[in-house]
Amino acid sequence: MRFPKLQKLRTVADVQTRFGGYRHTDNVPEGDFYDCENLSPEAFPLLRVRPPRAAWYAARTDENGETVSLESTRMFLGEGVTAAANVSDKLVLCTSGGIFYNGGYVAGAPELEAGARRTIVPFGRNFFIVPDGIYVTVSDDGAATATAVDCPRMDYAAEHDNRVWGCRFGEDAGGTFVNELYACALGDPTAWETFDGISTDSYRVNLGCGGAFTGVCPLGGDVLFFKEDHIIRVSGETPSDFTVLTFPADGAEEGAFHSVVNVNGRVFYKSRAGITAFDGVTARCVSEALGERRFTEVCAGTVDGRYYFAGTDPAGARKIFCYDPGTGLWHKEDDGRNTRFFVYRRHCLYLVCHEARAGTEFLPVNLYRFFVHDARRAPDAVTIFRNESEPDHTYRYLPEEPVKWYAETGRLSAGGPQALLLRRLHIALRPEEGAKLRVQVKCDGEEDWRTVYECDSAAPGAFTLPVRLPRCAFYHLRLSGEGGCVIDSVTRIYEKAGEPAPDGLKGGMIG
Repeated sequence: MRFPKLQKLRTVADVQTRFGGYRHTDNVPEGDFYDCENLSPEAFPLLRVRPPRAAWYAARTDENGETVSLESTRMFLGEGVTAAANVSDKLVLCTSGGIFYNGGYVAGAPELEAGARRTIVPFGRNFFIVPDGIYVTVSDDGAATATAVDCPRMDYAAEHDNRVWGCRFGEDAGGTFVNELYACALGDPTAWETFDGISTDSYRVNLGCGGAFTGVCPLGGDVLFFKEDHIIRVSGETPSDFTVLTFPADGAEEGAFHSVVNVNGRVFYKSRAGITAFDGVTARCVSEALGERRFTEVCAGTVDGRYYFAGTDPAGARKIFCYDPGTGLWHKEDDGRNTRFFVYRRHCLYLVCHEARAGTEFLPVNLYRFFVHDARRAPDAVTIFRNESEPDHTYRYLPEEPVKWYAETGRLSAGGPQALLLRRLHIALRPEEGAKLRVQVKCDGEEDWRTVYECDSAAPGAFTLPVRLPRCAFYHLRLSGEGGCVIDSVTRIYEKAGEPAPDGLKGGMIG
């Protein structure tokens, strides 16, 4: 008897060991994610959940030293924080009610205009505040005193080569319209009108390019001033050889001055094109992976050579995004605490978060709390909080609840040109104790996610999770969970379907 000759079933394995980042575009490369949240680039090419953040809580203890209660260490501020900076490892905050240095009020500080854009410029252990023209000096015993300085009205300022550099587009203090750059006398932020023809003089120059200034940042031996359509670079060591070069480029967007950050020799900022990197020669948009969304209320910071920015999308959702220049990958994080400023100090990235607004219409009170981005780094809480009325308080440094995370792929093919059928997935992972895991799929354009695996409390250690999928032509995969987890690889197991021999070929003989 003759039978059709069947091809032998063959198993094919495709192992993915490289996981990319966030790429919210129509064509998502395999290994990247159309949507993801709370993942970290630090384990690249593996997939890792970001470490939890942490905050301090004031701990009350009984006579035996046992903790009896924890109180949130929030700061209650009037019209809110308008600037934050690290000055010699001390946190400085500007509010409408005054200036805070190392947890206490600065003596002699006037009330500041509420809601005004403001820049804190560290100058040694002292600091200069623009546009208010306030210079705060810190004594050997840590006491901070504010002094009003007779200086030009400036929009933004930064320190470079022992001078404070500033800029102004608009009316000066005398009502004259100006478009100028300024620098104080060498080593003296209180001297702005010293013109003796020597190397320590102050400096002032008019510009020809129009438009409002949008930010300033040092880069190498130069100072960069931004307008939306221009970048102005000032180089040189003394006023006699300062050189001003202006060239058209995507500069910082109006209102995005808190996004301007120097990261390992490149300046990153939000332009109208998106997040842009300037290396001193060219300005290039690096945020194509974020899609077409445009963000407002942007602030940024850096730690470990990565650029972090928080922004609000058109739907009103506020998120934190991380860009790693080394790998070119983006990752998205939640921002439920409403981050308004990032402050870097001793390998830690602090989040200054506006949590709530309370009080009355006439006496509003804003509540702020401080978080550290990585709970594995435990800085000294005394440099952030100081409660002189209750010195018996101790502080407990507590991480947030288990991090909720997810990662959704783009459209993945379930077969191939050689009639391959995807039978199952093998996911190699290392969850922490008690972590929750879930695997979901959408097959052939389904609207809802279909759960194919779920675990409410995983045991710690490494194991491989086999997941069988429904038969389909293409699918989307979603991994999610709570708590720490590392995913080492995803293996797709295919089977090559048997096919009858083509017409004209003789089958084999049996018997």
